[in-house]
Amino acid sequence: MTSPTSERQGESAPTAATPEPAGPPAGAAPQAAGATPQAAGAGVSAEGRPVSAEGPFVSEELSEEISRLVDERIAAQGADVQPARQMMTVAGWSLVLAIPISAFASLNAGVLGLGIAWLGIVLVNAVAATVIRRS
Repeated sequence: MTSPTSERQGESAPTAATPEPAGPPAGAAPQAAGATPQAAGAGVSAEGRPVSAEGPFVSEELSEEISRLVDERIAAQGADVQPARQMMTVAGWSLVLAIPISAFASLNAGVLGLGIAWLGIVLVNAVAATVIRRS
């Protein structure tokens, strides 16, 4: 069966018996004339890893070693997250409590009271940071 477009142009549509020419996949590197995909090193393993004619680009042992090192580094960094989380909690609560403290201090003692209140807030945060870093 032909399509209306191909009939107007005087061409017949390709049939199921006519194989389509196989071209390189989109984004594939250009190959030398007469080179086969195996000779050029193109290919993908069943797991989706790129392979060359000689085998995989990265050996399984090297791949496992890299994964192990990355896991160790992530675990080591996870230990550093806890003090930062504690300090953020202290800083957050000090800011929340600073609002009413500032209001009471400024109403009852003026600017001097406000300054003393904020000095106390800064000192509480400094002591908390020192204690958290040491632990």
